[in-house]
Amino acid sequence: MSTLRVDAASAATVPSTVPAAAASAAPAAVSTGSLSIEAVDVAGGNLPIDAALATVTSNSGAVVGRGSTDATGRVVITLIPAGTDFTVTLAQSPGSEYVPGTTAGVTIRAGSHTYTAVKMRVGATIAGTLTTPGRSPAGIIVQPRFGPPGWLASTTDVNGHFSLTGLQSGDYFFSVTSAEGTVTTWSDTVSIEHGDVPATNIQNENHWVHSSYDLIVSLSPSALAPSWQGAPLILRNLASGATYSEHADLSNLTSKSVRFVVPSGRYTLEAFPTDTGGPTPPPLWHISPDEWSTDAASAVPFSITFGQYEGLVP
Repeated sequence: MSTLRVDAASAATVPSTVPAAAASAAPAAVSTGSLSIEAVDVAGGNLPIDAALATVTSNSGAVVGRGSTDATGRVVITLIPAGTDFTVTLAQSPGSEYVPGTTAGVTIRAGSHTYTAVKMRVGATIAGTLTTPGRSPAGIIVQPRFGPPGWLASTTDVNGHFSLTGLQSGDYFFSVTSAEGTVTTWSDTVSIEHGDVPATNIQNENHWVHSSYDLIVSLSPSALAPSWQGAPLILRNLASGATYSEHADLSNLTSKSVRFVVPSGRYTLEAFPTDTGGPTPPPLWHISPDEWSTDAASAVPFSITFGQYEGLVP
């Protein structure tokens, strides 16, 4: 029997057969962090809104993270590249109670968890009823023709009721449309919640709608002075005192006219030419075609029948 002997000296000379790849590698540097986002109200308290979309963008506008809040109004987004000056946005689906909120200047540190709150404000609400002659008021679409950005529209119910919520602050110009081609327009100025001031909440706003205009006011060539551009024209109901206004837009109307949809009644017509840099023009009252007066007592009343086109103002 042979015996193999290995002493310390000879053992020291035995070459290592452990591959270099098996050696322990140094841990890689962490280059991302995580972010906890919470929806809060204007007072800074937790706002438990579910399924609000959270978006994290860099200062170059690139989206680096997305998520949705849970029932507590919170969400955690991971693997966000470390950096500074991120913007966090929370947005409910269009037409929800709150308008989108943002928090800017958020810093994400590598290997760390960051918290930020996003303040959400109640949007404005506009609700009312459309009245239509000789047909059901259901199924009419109410939406802004222009105004602050958004994806808002409301379809009337069987009673003609409509409601728009979550509106951003600003001036809106609304129109309505249906399969029958109904027409009417109106404007509203609204504001979102701000500090102790609640959001604008307009209820029971009523409008009269049908497939043509009740009245078209023609502005004659002699009246097409610069002061008429953007000038408000106001119909005043003599019985109720209610007023209905439209603005002259001479740049876009080849007919140079202003159109109204209003309830039946006796009316006078007033105009308020705009200031063109000189003395403020006085208000004008309509007397007859092509004739206006600065004397309110000389205004000539005329009748309008809702749902029946009256043509040009007499």
